[in-house]
Amino acid sequence: MSTDAPRSDSSWKNTPRHGSDSEFAGIPISKPGDPVWELASLYPHQGEWTEEAYLDLQCKRGIEFVDGVLEFLPMPTEFHQILAAFFFDLLRSTVGDRGLVLFSGLRVRIRPEKVREPDVVLMLHENRSRRSERAWKGADLAVEIVSEDDPKRDYETKREDYAEAGIREYWIVDPRDESVTLLVLEQGQEKYTLVGRFEKNQICESRMFVNLRLTPAEIFNRPERLRDKCQ
Repeated sequence: MSTDAPRSDSSWKNTPRHGSDSEFAGIPISKPGDPVWELASLYPHQGEWTEEAYLDLQCKRGIEFVDGVLEFLPMPTEFHQILAAFFFDLLRSTVGDRGLVLFSGLRVRIRPEKVREPDVVLMLHENRSRRSERAWKGADLAVEIVSEDDPKRDYETKREDYAEAGIREYWIVDPRDESVTLLVLEQGQEKYTLVGRFEKNQICESRMFVNLRLTPAEIFNRPERLRDKCQ
């Protein structure tokens, strides 16, 4: 993580890299094996982050932002990334030159002071005014690969968030039971409608793209998947 990350009051910009004793008064002196408390002091406290400070963060690990609080996402497994890459390629071939598909790491603003990072996200070119370099304002379609640490985040929390952001279609891909849940936001509605939960050879068909139809078996039976969990 960059040491130039912002404080909520932007005073970090004038902070010397090696601060004075008075600057770090009350901050524990870091010892070998300890967290670097002096570095932590350059950041806002949990609950005190602003959206601007969050967007200025430079960090390779997934971090989301909700009302002043940073939420740290688990590191993805290899199979998680295989599935995300599959959907990235699938959506790119499906949408063609009608839209833009991006991979995990892009920030999507749900509302002011709430930002998520979907695993795969799509925006049609007709809505390109909602795109920006730092964060999109919603999207047209989002995919989340369920992580074992907190499935409720994808099934419940983000279901509410993505509906609030007006994301028209939300795919929940669950490696635990190899199922796919498809949700759509009907015109004029504020909550998702469940199209279905699909397993094995049941056909899951997008409501946005008539040529996007496949089974969970096609999704999860990836040839590059490690079958031996000890590998």
